[in-house]
Amino acid sequence: MAVSVSTLSLGERALAFGRGVVAVRDDMIALPPPDPPSVHPYGPIVGIRCAPEVSAVAYPLPVGLISCDPSGRQIAVVVTRAGDCHVVDLRVRAPMSVSLELGPGVDVGRRALGLPTPAEPTPPVALLDAIWLDRVLAAVLDADLGTSPPWMALCVLHPLADQALEPWCLRDRRLALRVDWEGFRHRATRPDAPWPGLDPSVAAWLDTGSFARWSLADMPDPGTVLTDLGDLLDPATMTCVDEALGPPAW
Repeated sequence: MAVSVSTLSLGERALAFGRGVVAVRDDMIALPPPDPPSVHPYGPIVGIRCAPEVSAVAYPLPVGLISCDPSGRQIAVVVTRAGDCHVVDLRVRAPMSVSLELGPGVDVGRRALGLPTPAEPTPPVALLDAIWLDRVLAAVLDADLGTSPPWMALCVLHPLADQALEPWCLRDRRLALRVDWEGFRHRATRPDAPWPGLDPSVAAWLDTGSFARWSLADMPDPGTVLTDLGDLLDPATMTCVDEALGPPAW
């Protein structure tokens, strides 16, 4: 279905209203604001499913979600039912075609239109490793100045460690993980097993690829954390961390 209004106009309307706007035939319709107000970082259209007659959707996002710009200014992402994606920036008088995957910031537009999102190539174990490294760094920073927590105290912080394990044993558990991203998403849809930072209804609204990117987006960069840990942990403990991670999963 072709977009019957200009991408620029649709994006500008979304920025003016501060919420989602859809294109229906020759008209632009602002979506009602979510009630309660949306707390999701990836746009005010999270959880919405547009009717088939909607040819495109536009929504505002903080530019910092898709770049390193700390200004806090807003851009609009426009996604069409044909799968095209553009960014509207009021500082630029023409929409910018998106040639790179922008992660959850684009995924939510695709899901609002009921479109599938690309598969995520990062293996699920990378998420568990990122959670672990984040916990390890927090434990090291909480330790008394000049002390380094022992390996066994850090090992049990990994989601796959139900007890203290030798580094090689944790590595083998990681590499043997057979749960895929869809398995994680299915679990996250269960109200009795909440997924950190993700409502079960949102997990059900996402598909496999968008769920994976949403889950990974808020995690710190593993390489950066490992660099920090290399400066903070004693060499023997850092060797254990490296051994447990084995071949990098990211």
